[in-house]
Amino acid sequence: MKQHHSPLTLYRQELKKHSYFKQLFHTYALVSAALFLLFSALITYYVNDDYRHTLSDMQERSINRAYQLNQSVLQDIASSCFKIMEDADMSALLYSTDYTQTTGLQGRKIYDQMKQTSSLIHSLYFINFRTETVLDAYNRSPIEAHYDQELFTFLQEHTPNIAFYYGLPRWVSRGPKFASQRVFSLIIHTSKLGAIIVNIDCDAYEEMIQLESSDYINILEVCGDGDVLISSDPELWGTNVNDDDTYKKITERVSKTGYFLEGSGLLKSRVVYLHNSGMNLTYYSVFNQNALYTSNHLIWVVLLYGVCFIVLGLLVTFGVSIVVYKPFRKFKETITNSSALTETTVQTAGMDDFTYLSGIYQNITTANARLQAMSNNWLKEKDRITLKRLLTNGSNANQIYPQEYEALNQYFCHAYSQIVVISIDFSSRQKEDSGGIGLLRYSISNVFNELMESKVLFINMDMFFPNVIYFVNHDDATNETLRSILLEGQKFMQSTFQITLSIGVSERVRDLDELSFSHRSAQDALNRRFLTGDGSIHFADELSLPSPAAEHYPYELDSAVIAALKNTDFDVFSNTLTDLFNVIRQFHLDQTIRSILQFEAAMQRFENANELMVQTLPWEIAILTQLDINTIQNYLLNRGKQDIEELAEIKSHSSEKPELIHTILEIVDSNLSNPNLSVVFLAGEVHLSVNYLRSIFKENTGDSLSNYIIQKKLELICHLLADTNTSLQDISDQLGFSTKNYFFTFFKKHMGTTPNEYRKEKKQNAQ
Repeated sequence: MKQHHSPLTLYRQELKKHSYFKQLFHTYALVSAALFLLFSALITYYVNDDYRHTLSDMQERSINRAYQLNQSVLQDIASSCFKIMEDADMSALLYSTDYTQTTGLQGRKIYDQMKQTSSLIHSLYFINFRTETVLDAYNRSPIEAHYDQELFTFLQEHTPNIAFYYGLPRWVSRGPKFASQRVFSLIIHTSKLGAIIVNIDCDAYEEMIQLESSDYINILEVCGDGDVLISSDPELWGTNVNDDDTYKKITERVSKTGYFLEGSGLLKSRVVYLHNSGMNLTYYSVFNQNALYTSNHLIWVVLLYGVCFIVLGLLVTFGVSIVVYKPFRKFKETITNSSALTETTVQTAGMDDFTYLSGIYQNITTANARLQAMSNNWLKEKDRITLKRLLTNGSNANQIYPQEYEALNQYFCHAYSQIVVISIDFSSRQKEDSGGIGLLRYSISNVFNELMESKVLFINMDMFFPNVIYFVNHDDATNETLRSILLEGQKFMQSTFQITLSIGVSERVRDLDELSFSHRSAQDALNRRFLTGDGSIHFADELSLPSPAAEHYPYELDSAVIAALKNTDFDVFSNTLTDLFNVIRQFHLDQTIRSILQFEAAMQRFENANELMVQTLPWEIAILTQLDINTIQNYLLNRGKQDIEELAEIKSHSSEKPELIHTILEIVDSNLSNPNLSVVFLAGEVHLSVNYLRSIFKENTGDSLSNYIIQKKLELICHLLADTNTSLQDISDQLGFSTKNYFFTFFKKHMGTTPNEYRKEKKQNAQ
């Protein structure tokens, strides 16, 4: 009796017997390993060295960028502060004991001018030590009650100096009602009588500088007291580095810029520094040099390619050996498994028996397998095509396709037939592209094919986006067998692929002529997903849907809902809306969607008639069918609540319109210098919607609110041009224009002439 061996066993036996093949395999494996090691070592060295140079360049670039930006931005802020110090109003604010309303207004104007000099300014304080008060963004308050006590503690210990001071990193809020933010301060404390404090927003400052950091580089900016103002390591911000060895070495060096190495051994740290004597700031960066930078992804790419190379080499070695042994192995398998072929081999003379018999056997086996596969596929495709015809035209199928119909009846011999539609839910479809959806449909087919194979007869009918359709034939009159299969497949897809499936199962039919009706009922069952949500299974046998002719839109409930809105009665609105949706839930999907659209149109007409501004959904059938009815009902409930609240607010303000108009006029007059003055600003001040505010103003004044704001600004501008010598820049600033050019454009657009020409004309007329 001949003993059978696996291909791997035969391979090992032949490898032991023939030293040539053994040497071939070992030589190729050693060469592959040596090339892998050499290749990996060289590439790793060059990649690592290039990354080291990149980090060094990054280190110097970050230091220089921080220095250059500080020279331009922080120096500009400091210059603006010193220029403000020369202003008489500023002197009165800082050093005078008399504080009047005019002083406060001038202080607010100076505050706004300073705030506009740079987006880095977090907040400002104007401190008067004679009156022991501080003026900030909100009000004038005693120093002892101010929320930034850390600053005043520092000022008590600080000696006045003509040079400004950068430092004091800390957490400060914009006011008592705001969260704290990281800042450091520009302090101008030239006199013990008063001081100007400019708080720089550290987050905005770091974003402007754009520190380039990595796992190996730490970049710091340090003030004269040794406090860290910015750092690529957030934990170092605000700490004092006077005791740090690296910082001590930098302060001891004579040159203002340079670099040095510190540490011992081959892997030393490279320190690049730059000292700004004008601002008394020090910038330095520590680059920790390593033998191998593991965060460099190119290193891992190189190693991966190396591993792939050696694996490929081993596979090729194994493949070459298999190719060499293949004729011998095929010959032994042929002789072992076919006695008929053995006799043919004995009778053949003058021919390479190994090659002949192996070739004949392989050809016959391949041909038989191919023919069998073609036959099976042809039969399955024939049955599938016939069933598709029955789905679309089931009546008189036995007369139109008599032979196919008879063949199907003989094969599908069980009592009941059903159509199963399996659909990937929309929430799961959003996670995949079209290619991913295709793979999921094939996975669904494979899973349910395996589950159904031993329990029911079935044919996988078709796969079209985003559904998979099955024809199922069985003897279970309770649907329990099919239900257990579908539940198991649904749970498997949920746990394995994190997707949800909704499934519709048709009514059971006994005759294949009824498959077209069965297909429609399966689709109706799947559509109930709109009512129950994703991941549902519905059997048409268990549904009780009315006939399409009996599905009438509930106009009485529609009118009752709109009436509740008119009466601003939310409880009645909520109850009648629930009643309306309880009615349309019983309809088929198409009629349910049409009813929802009809009701939404009624709400839209009500909102338009009452000038209510409510943001609505894109009400399209394709979008609504991707939601569920509970989501839509809750949305309409909230929308109705907003309508009722806005309508009630409109009614409550109807008796207060004259007083409201008077308030609006006062707000406009007091905010002419406010750059934010607009209809939106006014609506926020009086707590009304923009559209409603425009409507009542137009109704009571006969003019639009926007035009009124423009006219009031023009009146003030014309007065300042004709009756005063105020400069054009000051007029532009006083009325809140962002730039002088915008002021010129605004004036010429509405007056037809430039400010200079207008002033010149008025002065000539006065003479």
